[in-house]
Amino acid sequence: MAIPGDFLGVSEEFVSGEATVEEAGGIYAVAAGRKMKDESARKVWVAPRKIARPLAVGDLVYGLVQDVYDTVALVEISPVPVGGRTPAWDNRMAYLRISEVKQGYVEHFRDWLRIGDYIRGRIVEIKPLGTYLTIKERDLGVVKVLCARCKEGHSFSGERGACPACGFSEQRKIPA
Repeated sequence: MAIPGDFLGVSEEFVSGEATVEEAGGIYAVAAGRKMKDESARKVWVAPRKIARPLAVGDLVYGLVQDVYDTVALVEISPVPVGGRTPAWDNRMAYLRISEVKQGYVEHFRDWLRIGDYIRGRIVEIKPLGTYLTIKERDLGVVKVLCARCKEGHSFSGERGACPACGFSEQRKIPA
């Protein structure tokens, strides 16, 4: 097993391969993984166990709505694995703007989204100040509703639904 900075060989004897760097006549690991050596090709490299790919625009995420303001909602996100690999992300919080809730005009954010709702969204923008989501697409929106009255979790079949526990009727932006 190699960790970043481990010495793998001398550059006079071996060629530097994947996940290595050649410095001051030595070859060093730049990723954690298995030390690999091919004597016939005179090559050393590190076979990383998993290389994390950063969160990118277009990635699908699930999130819990933490707070809803007049024009933006704060969402705690978890990326969806793609091809068996989960993207790495450094900030668990993302923003959902009122303009990204649905096609057309949305007058009141709380008519379509509430604190405690679970959403499926897509990353539309990554900036130094934050990650921004959308739920405008047909297959995105609130996947689990938290009733505004009794706080019981349930799901809708359309944009309007009633809580099975208390019967309170409300609407959400539900995926198709």
